[in-house]
Amino acid sequence: MSRLYQKILEFNEKYPHFYCIGAKRFLAMQKVPLIPYGSQRRKLIEISKDGFSFLDQGRYAIFINERNPETRQKFTIAHEIGHICLGHHEALSAHALSYNSPQHSIQCWETEANIFARNILIPVDAARRWMRRSNLEKATVFGISEEAVRLRYLYLKKDIRSLAIARSSEHQKNKEHMF
Repeated sequence: MSRLYQKILEFNEKYPHFYCIGAKRFLAMQKVPLIPYGSQRRKLIEISKDGFSFLDQGRYAIFINERNPETRQKFTIAHEIGHICLGHHEALSAHALSYNSPQHSIQCWETEANIFARNILIPVDAARRWMRRSNLEKATVFGISEEAVRLRYLYLKKDIRSLAIARSSEHQKNKEHMF
């Protein structure tokens, strides 16, 4: 888990205004193709009703179901960015060769991508600043669903603790590399 939270810290340090600029604009700035699909593309819907990311020859692309509400699309994009930043694509082929049943790891990866998404859509500092506002107001400001806001605040204390541990272990590691 600490590796997950370390990656969240790194992302939020590198892109501190991700939650302000919007997920689609961020992908355009990073030159990651966003490929929309809808119900007419049955094969893609079979892969995922929301969206998925793909790695081919060292380049990523994110496919998104354009029929979903914008708030769902934003969460899905953040989730897929999580898969990319956490190296899940690179691990997939090695994982498939190493284990008989990849279902457990894939479920863990989905959980990690959800944790990553909630921490980049409403980073801890922003969540603290908006604590006293209504969920509807937060959803409107951050461009996510009220359910995503509810889950963000449900896990806020856990995320604060986990990020503090990751920050502390990174600080300790940097301290050990000094003279």
